[in-house]
Amino acid sequence: MLPLQEMGDEMPSKKSEKGPEVPAAAEAAMVPLFDQLRDVMSRVDAKQLEQAKRKVSELKNVLSEEDLKILDLEKFTPEKMTHMAEVGYNEFKLGRYVKSERIFRGLTVIDSENYYYHQMLGAAFQRQEKLAEAIVEYGIALMTNPSDTVSLTNRGECYFKAGIHELALKDFDAAMDLDPEERGEDKWINRARILKRQIGLIRR
Repeated sequence: MLPLQEMGDEMPSKKSEKGPEVPAAAEAAMVPLFDQLRDVMSRVDAKQLEQAKRKVSELKNVLSEEDLKILDLEKFTPEKMTHMAEVGYNEFKLGRYVKSERIFRGLTVIDSENYYYHQMLGAAFQRQEKLAEAIVEYGIALMTNPSDTVSLTNRGECYFKAGIHELALKDFDAAMDLDPEERGEDKWINRARILKRQIGLIRR
């Protein structure tokens, strides 16, 4: 299977206009995603299923006490959040996925509506083989930005790796639908096409 590609070189400039409070919308957004995830994981080995469910449930407690001590939410301006996102992205690029995860985990709490934060948290989870958590985060990113081809392709790849080909194909097709003329200008849509062909070869 092809390895997960690096994220794009540029970050979306979306910034929250809300104060740095922890919104209830983040947990509410997870409800349908957990339902879908339970269906997916019902076809996975029982031991892996219990481990995945335990890890996913921990996402509701997005920040640990240690994290809360590190992050002084009242002092987080949009400029500081952008800087932290850049730091998290650089940690990801350097292969320090745990550190990247911690940074984007905090940013998703401060601004739950920024799809890029969820996208990058999903990528950090994916690189650590935490497929259940990655699927959830990509799903939240897509609820905010349905045209996020990075999250569509990467979530599809998580399903692919889990052996859930029908859901993988659904995400790959959704990504490809965003380029109906097949211009090939989006590397993530191109990747979705390649991965879809791989599934076709497996099913022969």
